[in-house]
Parts: sequence; C-alpha cells; structure tokens
Amino acid sequence: MGTIAAAAFGALQCTVDLARILRAKDTSGQLVAYFAGQYAGQSIQFDGHIAAINNHKGYETRFDIFIGARDCDESDGGGPNLQFRDVNVVSALGLTGPGIPDTVSVPDSRRVTAVVEEFEERTCLLLLDPVSTEIR
Repeated sequence: MGTIAAAAFGALQCTVDLARILRAKDTSGQLVAYFAGQYAGQSIQFDGHIAAINNHKGYETRFDIFIGARDCDESDGGGPNLQFRDVNVVSALGLTGPGIPDTVSVPDSRRVTAVVEEFEERTCLLLLDPVSTEIR
C-alpha cells in the first residue's frame, strides 16, 4: 500500500472508530481507552456542543470545558466524556465561523477539531487539545 493510500486508510479508520465512540452508550470503558491509545496525537473532527464549563482550579480565565457528542439533547446521554482542560476561551479554542462571540456557553453547538491527548480511566474523561471550534 502506498504512503498516500495508507494515510487515506488511516484517516478512514479513525473516522470509523470516532463514529463508534461518539455513538457509544458506555462512556467509561475499553472502547474509549482503545480509541485514545490508537489516536493519541492525531486530529479528529466532529459535531458537538458545550455541555458544561467550570473554572479550572479556581482561576478566572482558565476553564475545563466538557464537550458533548452531537447536538445538545437532554434525552441523549450517549457518547464519551470529552474535555478541554485548562483552556482560555479567547485564545485556546480557536473560535471560527460567523459572529464569533466573546465567550462560549452551554449548549452552544460547535464543529470541533481537536488533537486526542489521553483517556483518564480514573475520571473516564477523553482529554482533547482544541485546534478550532466552529460555530454551527
């Protein structure tokens, strides 16, 4: 398999695996840990929403932002527990799209592009490093 074909296959496999975890009902287990191990350091992109925002360790300009898979739907709790940890809303999120706001809030819908960092088994969080969050 050539380099371009191998890269295309790898991207396709990542897309299939990402779709699988975004649909999963069990967010604490092996499926998410496997995904994090396979794709650590790689970029992913998906539609999601801001599920919760908390100050990071008491700082006023640093936040832990929980990202929900898909659009916000209170009756749908599926998908992994995704988090941007210790980020500044203005500089770290890479806000793009029309009418960029000064802040983000629950339940803003976003097209998320992020780098997979790691899965924390203790907290069941899949940590992501934001690249861009596009308003949808």
